[in-house]
Amino acid sequence: MVAHVQEEQFTLLKIKEMLIKLNLEFMGFHISKDLRSKFLTEFDNDESKLFDLDCWSEFETNNEDSFYGMYQFWCKK
Repeated sequence: MVAHVQEEQFTLLKIKEMLIKLNLEFMGFHISKDLRSKFLTEFDNDESKLFDLDCWSEFETNNEDSFYGMYQFWCKK
């Protein structure tokens, strides 16, 4: 694999930590309808879990191909 010398790998929990330090609120991922549906199925259709990075971290552990190596998400101040 070829990567930029300054490229860094981030976990969802590391992203959560950075958002807290920057006083930013996680607003959700830019994901497909299929991935959203699969996530909600695993979390009893509780839509509030869509905004919980701990839940997403758990989901990704069980579904390793969920993000194909890149996270696209929204946050706000």
